[in-house]
Amino acid sequence: MTWDVKRKDMLVSRIIIGSLVSVEIEDQNIKNKTNYSLLTIEPGSLVTFDNILVEKNGICYKAKPFIIYSVLK
Repeated sequence: MTWDVKRKDMLVSRIIIGSLVSVEIEDQNIKNKTNYSLLTIEPGSLVTFDNILVEKNGICYKAKPFIIYSVLK
């Protein structure tokens, strides 16, 4: 998952593992976790989702990447 933070002029890339996505990043080894918070996604930001793997019955499938524009805050 990648998005831009216009206020800080930065591009954020966040790896999410599991079926539940939390707003705040839980990895204690990452410094500046607020940079990776989903709350930093502003209206009009381009958000990309890629490298999505889904496992079913022991077989892994890769979903097609997709892009969205955030509109709500």
